[in-house]
Amino acid sequence: IQDIDNLAGGLNGKFTVGDWKLEADLSTSRAGRDSQWSDVRIAQRTPSTLTWSLTSPKNMSYSYGFDTGNVANYLAATPQLYVNTDGHLDDSLSAVHLNAARSLDFGMLERLKFGVRVSDREKSYRQTTWDIAARSAIADSAYHTVNVKGLPPMIALNDYYGTIAQVYGADALSASGRTPTDDDRKAAWRVQERSSSFYAQADLDGELFGKPLRGNAGVRYVKTRQVATGYLPAAAATEVSADNTYSDVLPSLNVSLGLSDTFLVRLAAAKVMSRPQLASLTPGVALNTSGLLTITGGNPKLDPIRAKTLDTSFEWYFNKGSYLGLGVFYKKIDTYIQNQTLNV
Repeated sequence: IQDIDNLAGGLNGKFTVGDWKLEADLSTSRAGRDSQWSDVRIAQRTPSTLTWSLTSPKNMSYSYGFDTGNVANYLAATPQLYVNTDGHLDDSLSAVHLNAARSLDFGMLERLKFGVRVSDREKSYRQTTWDIAARSAIADSAYHTVNVKGLPPMIALNDYYGTIAQVYGADALSASGRTPTDDDRKAAWRVQERSSSFYAQADLDGELFGKPLRGNAGVRYVKTRQVATGYLPAAAATEVSADNTYSDVLPSLNVSLGLSDTFLVRLAAAKVMSRPQLASLTPGVALNTSGLLTITGGNPKLDPIRAKTLDTSFEWYFNKGSYLGLGVFYKKIDTYIQNQTLNV
């Protein structure tokens, strides 16, 4: 079962004060994902041997050693109900954005723009798992055989949710009143992020060496503060928090020069950044002791991806609806985020 909901709202206003054009924008949004994975587990009556072989580099054949599609081969009367994950992911974002612009008549300067933006975001995850023994027997007639091409036959309940309510109780799939386990708490996390930015931009419209030049140049200052909370895999889940603050100055330039009525040269240069996904910032780790021992965790001190970019293009509009272009780019990535696997 998976339910996804989204809610967004905003308010925008535009005003004129003398030569200045002002704009204010308020916005808020929320997204949620509630998911639940449950199954009824039954065991076979007598042990058997699983055999398999590789029939080609991409294919495998295998046999369970008994008829997997016959309910009589299972202890199907009193299986256990497992709710593996009743998970809830919530993401909220609120922002205020203010802009001011004024037209100019000063050489190439056509317009000046200034703006400020402040946003608050919070993303969190929590889960609950549980299992329930059968309160009454399930008849063999409550199952049917499922055949899928390329796979061994399997059995399934005729009415999964009806049988769950009858055998395990009407509230068997409800997390209400259930206490998360230590493993559930270790899987939980929350990240809060506040971003504040200010920008200034000049729109250009004029001539360079007698050729028409248009574009813009600007700079943005961004400060980001993040607080991440997670849990350490001690005997009992231990909450831990970490914070990180960083700032960036991001200049940019975009211009186009018309060498003739049909030929343009464009140039764009910028310093850019992209913040890490919030789920990657959790300071806690998840410990898996089933099978191969693994520890999975995030890094609350992650820096954003930072890069310097330079793009230029030569464009020839040689006929109506016809275009021939050549683009060249250079990108220098200073920091990069990636998943890493270590043997310990």
